[in-house]
Amino acid sequence: FYNTMTGTSSSSAVKINSISSSAPGSLTIDKITQIATACTVKSAEKVTGNPVGTKADLSAFKEGEKYSFSVSLDGVKRTITFTGGSTAEGTLSNINEELYRNFGTAVGMEQDTNSGGIKLVQLVYDSQPQKVTSGSTSVDASRRVIFEPVVGEETVLKNLGFEGGFSNKLDYGTSIKHMNFATPLQGGRYEFEINGVTIKGLTGDSTLSDVLSAINNSDAGVKISYSSASDRFVMEATSTGDISKISMSQTYGNLLTSMFGVEATGVQSSLIQKPVEGGETDGMAGIREALNSGKDQEFVFQVDGKDVTIKLEGKTGSSKYETDQSVIDELNSRLSRAFGVGAITVSMEAGKVDTKQVFKIQSAEHEVGFSTTNLTDGIAGALGFTEGNNFYSQDTTLGEAGLSGSILIKNSDDSIVVTLSESMTLKEVDKTLKDAKIGSCQGGRLEISGTSNGLKIEGGDGDGTASVEKLFGKKEIHFKSPIDTQKAVITPGQNAEFTVNGVAMKRNTNTFEIDGITLEITGKSDSPIHLTTSRDTDKIVDSLKSFVDDYNALIEEMNKYLTEESTYKKYPPLTDAQKKEMSDKEIELWEEKSKQGLLRNDSNVSKFLSDMRMVLYNSVESAGLALYDIGIETSNNWRDNGKLILDEEKLKSAIATNPNGIQKMFTDKEHGIAVQLQKVIKDTANVSSGSPGSMVKYAGTKDVLLTNNTLYEEMKHITETLSNLNTKYELEKARYWKQFTAMEQAISSMNSQSSWLAQQFSIQ
Repeated sequence: FYNTMTGTSSSSAVKINSISSSAPGSLTIDKITQIATACTVKSAEKVTGNPVGTKADLSAFKEGEKYSFSVSLDGVKRTITFTGGSTAEGTLSNINEELYRNFGTAVGMEQDTNSGGIKLVQLVYDSQPQKVTSGSTSVDASRRVIFEPVVGEETVLKNLGFEGGFSNKLDYGTSIKHMNFATPLQGGRYEFEINGVTIKGLTGDSTLSDVLSAINNSDAGVKISYSSASDRFVMEATSTGDISKISMSQTYGNLLTSMFGVEATGVQSSLIQKPVEGGETDGMAGIREALNSGKDQEFVFQVDGKDVTIKLEGKTGSSKYETDQSVIDELNSRLSRAFGVGAITVSMEAGKVDTKQVFKIQSAEHEVGFSTTNLTDGIAGALGFTEGNNFYSQDTTLGEAGLSGSILIKNSDDSIVVTLSESMTLKEVDKTLKDAKIGSCQGGRLEISGTSNGLKIEGGDGDGTASVEKLFGKKEIHFKSPIDTQKAVITPGQNAEFTVNGVAMKRNTNTFEIDGITLEITGKSDSPIHLTTSRDTDKIVDSLKSFVDDYNALIEEMNKYLTEESTYKKYPPLTDAQKKEMSDKEIELWEEKSKQGLLRNDSNVSKFLSDMRMVLYNSVESAGLALYDIGIETSNNWRDNGKLILDEEKLKSAIATNPNGIQKMFTDKEHGIAVQLQKVIKDTANVSSGSPGSMVKYAGTKDVLLTNNTLYEEMKHITETLSNLNTKYELEKARYWKQFTAMEQAISSMNSQSSWLAQQFSIQ
């Protein structure tokens, strides 16, 4: 309320953010020689490789048959449908004709004679003889081209050498394993450190957006972005000054090598593991029935030795699970949300006996399995799973684990260092790698180190290439020597440097405080910059005027309830029968009248108003002031019921001469007006079950004390009294009826006797 200091700067190079009341009236910054900057790391070269795919198989396109794939050019997406030609050149010509029809000369295809891959070029249109041909000029580097498969025709791009998709620039939504990095990614798992913080859980299936989010949402203290215009990554520390630093290192894979040229030190394979398979069971029928009756079900299992619960929500109506597979799909969807797409999956296949199925859970990234407790705590037991995990024993051979052929690990000069054969056990693989000092086989994974000096992993005899791809996600792993990679451009952070009143100063941030003035440096300056400060008395006046207006509005509202005419006695609560005979508007008007005057002369409201007036009348001893000393007095008109009247000129004068006294008058910790008003309000309206205000204690609120307040107790007492009276009435009623019945019976008996006697006399 009283932080009303204002200031001006003579230059845009300095911005004043806030000023304390103790700030000097003026301050001069002689010059600003340097502003604080953050440490940045930028890719040295363009990170996207030449727009050339892998070797194409154009012979796969049969003459005369139709094929399709999707192309996006600068955000404009088209489906390209072409016809296979009689030759490879004819097929490419047909594709280029369709590309020209959709995008003009912007993008076309040409087969690279060296690699056999398709490269992107700009098309040339010859008016004579009206023919489109591929040119020698590469596609414009400022334009983004994205190839994506069409559903049902995924092999088209594969045969063109663009399996899974392709872009001449990095794309946020594409899996990084399909991205055209200038330094190709190696391995399928990526783990690295930035400023000592480990970033892990990234695989070839992760998108560029996943990678940037993993870094930006970590505690590494950096922000990273990718510029498609410059085709470079930029990482900036979130702090500034010479303390701002960025350090990076890799544990597995070479993702940072592709992004910033950081030296790669190792590669880690997927898990050498088996799926955990259950026995044949028809347990899904009961699970689906429970889900479709609205009952939640839980799938409990272990991931890397820890219990995990995946909850499936029960559904009813049109959203029911129509098939057993729909339940599995929902389970896999929730597993993907918890661990990443495809990281852990559950599958279902038909059993040998009708109505029975076999379920499997598998993961290439995690140790998964079940404990005895898991099988009873959730639905895993009903799905046929038993205790165990997906790890092979150390005596299992690579062949038994599903790998075949041999795997060759070579050094930088292509010499074989280690050969891993399918007959080797996991224990032997571990010993062989350790003896060669290039890795190990631990936790079901191959970990290969020494890649910083250049290393190659490729298939040998048999199906070794397929085994390499199964383990590392690529048919060949090739880490180049550091001299073959571009190092990132690092710009160290620097401090802000400036001079104040002839004294040289440094700060590691551009926002700091000097003599009670918090300022921000936005640029350099060789000329003196003058800062002036003053108290904004108009703001204090406006605030106090607002306070008076709000107080008077409260007084008027409360007094309206205290003095309004009482009509509620004439309008008792309506019964259900009465409401049926009235319109909604009539009911509304009746109920409004039935509440009018309920608070007339209410003691709680009267005491609240009286307590507030006492606070405002009192003088605050520590400040030596009262409200009437600064131009705020109580109205002399009794009809105003204690409203305040403000003398603006007197108030301005008081603020100009004694602002600190006025502040103390309101904010003194014990006797300040604001402090005392707050106490009165809490004593009256504090919403707390532990220490409720008087009004809350009397009537309760919507949120607390619904059944623990005076009104409730009074109503409860009345209800109990009525109940007791009704009980007494029924007892009395029963007693009288009993007596009346006995009397009726006596009279009836006497009448019978009288008739008999009369009859006897008449006989004589």
